[in-house]
Amino acid sequence: MPHKFNADRRAKIPKQKRRLTNCAGCDESLRRRGDLIKIYEPKYPKAALCLQKDREELMAFFDFPAQHWQTIRTSNPIECKAPAEAT
Repeated sequence: MPHKFNADRRAKIPKQKRRLTNCAGCDESLRRRGDLIKIYEPKYPKAALCLQKDREELMAFFDFPAQHWQTIRTSNPIECKAPAEAT
């Protein structure tokens, strides 16, 4: 999705994307997703369409138990303890 934005807007995407996954649950994330679609649709219709079309993929994160969310969210090896490293 970042390629659908200009350079100024592209720098803000990671923060806005984190707002979708750093929620208390799926309902809050869906609300925030709807807010982003409303913001982007007038100026960036292709990006808004991606948010609409890829709903299942974006929300799949919340299918996992909450205790696993931190591990799924990050690629930082200190925060993300893979089973092989945790032993």
